[in-house]
Amino acid sequence: MKRTAIIAGGAIVALGAGAVLFIDGLGETGPTPSATTQEAPLTTPPPRPPPPADVRATRAALAQLAAPDTGPTQPVEPPPPLPPAPPPDTWAAVEIANPHGAGSLGPAINAALARLKPQLAECFTRPGQARYAQLGSAASKVPGGDAKRHVGPAIVLLSLEGDGHQMTIVDAPIESRGAASDGTLNCAQAKLRGAKLAVETESAVRMRFRHVLRP
Repeated sequence: MKRTAIIAGGAIVALGAGAVLFIDGLGETGPTPSATTQEAPLTTPPPRPPPPADVRATRAALAQLAAPDTGPTQPVEPPPPLPPAPPPDTWAAVEIANPHGAGSLGPAINAALARLKPQLAECFTRPGQARYAQLGSAASKVPGGDAKRHVGPAIVLLSLEGDGHQMTIVDAPIESRGAASDGTLNCAQAKLRGAKLAVETESAVRMRFRHVLRP
């Protein structure tokens, strides 16, 4: 009887030790993953951005689309020849009027010249310049004036004759051409020579008067 109890106790101890080893084995290896577990899907990388556009080429294409279709180029009508200019020495000794002096006719002359601007408007347009450029460098010039092109407006030295009721522009020689083209200068002289100014004078008078050519 005593021997049987000892054998039974040893069997219980053996079973307990086996259970402990089994539990330890589960803790080290972990549970076996289920066969039905699905793997995470692969992520697709984002698409590459498009290459940068050629800004200059795009602007040029847009400008070409926006440009009006002018059709075939029309021939430029030749202008009439310039009115004859007086000999320069006939006006070299004539006084140049002070536009702001006491009793000066400057304000009245400037006001009369302002009324001629609509007639001179053609001289500052591309068609007008192209038309009068056909005359070459025909505009008369003040002896010793600045004939070189540079920044700024052109200046003409008007030769004026007054008869008491109005003044006549006998000539408009170029004193300084500024940035004006030959077409502009030829056109301005064609419009100014012989033009009448509503400026009253006390008597017959001759004078020279500086005038700036502006659009």
